[in-house]
Amino acid sequence: MAHPHDDAAELDAARPVVLVCRSGTRSAQATVLLASSGFARAANLAGGMLRWRAAGYPVKGGVA
Repeated sequence: MAHPHDDAAELDAARPVVLVCRSGTRSAQATVLLASSGFARAANLAGGMLRWRAAGYPVKGGVA
C-alpha cells in the first residue's frame, strides 16, 4: 500500500484535498497524516465509496 506522504509532494497544501477509499477508514487515516504535514484543507469522504454508492451518487470508471 502506498504511503500518503509518497505523493504528498505532488499536491498543493493550500488547495482542498478530499481523500477517498472503499470504506473511509484508510482515507481517514491518510487525512490525519496529511493534516499533520501542513494540509489544512484535507478532508475525508466519510463512509468511502461504499456509502457514496449506497446513496445512489454517480460513479464513473473503476470497479462497480
